[in-house]
Amino acid sequence: ISVPYAIARTAVGAAAQYSTVDSDNAATVGVILALLIALGFGIVLTGFLAPLLSSDLLGNPISARASVARVGWRAVPLVALGVVIPLAEGGGVFTFGILSVWLWGVWAVAAPAFALERLGVVAALGRSFRLVDGAFWRTWGLRALGWVLTSVLGLFVTAPFEALAAYITGSNPLDTGSQAINQPGL
Repeated sequence: ISVPYAIARTAVGAAAQYSTVDSDNAATVGVILALLIALGFGIVLTGFLAPLLSSDLLGNPISARASVARVGWRAVPLVALGVVIPLAEGGGVFTFGILSVWLWGVWAVAAPAFALERLGVVAALGRSFRLVDGAFWRTWGLRALGWVLTSVLGLFVTAPFEALAAYITGSNPLDTGSQAINQPGL
C-alpha cells in the first residue's frame, strides 16, 4: 500500500514545487504545499492501512489487497477527508497556530474511524474528537513523536539522493538565500 502512496505523493509534490519555481516566494510556498500534501496523503494512507493493522492486532491478518478492498468505493470520501483536514488545519495557522495545533490533536484518529467504523467524513471528524477527549495531550504527543521520528528517518533516506542531485546539477542544497534552488548550477 505504501509504494503507490509514495509514488503519488512524490509526483504531486514535484508538480507543486514545479508550479512555484518562478514565484518570488517559491521556498515558502513550496514548504507550505509540501506540508499540506504530506498531511493529506498521510491521512489517506492511514485510512487504507487501518483495516490491515486492526485485523493483525485482532489476530486475523489480512493482505494489503483485502485492506484496500475493505475501504473500497469509500476511497473517494477518504480522499475528501485527506483534503478537508489539511485545509482546516492550514487555515488554523492564521489564528496564531492555536487552532491548528488543537485540530491536529483532535482529528488524529479521523482516518481510522472513517475506515474501520464506516463513517462519513463529518461523522469521522466528530468520532475522532470523542475518541481523543480526555487523552488530548497524550494523543498529540504520540503523534508529534511519530512525526519527528519519520522526519528524521526520512532525512537519512533522502540525503544520499539529494546529494547526488546536487552533484549532478552543480547546485548547493544548503544555499537557501539565493536562486540556487530555482536555477541549479548557478
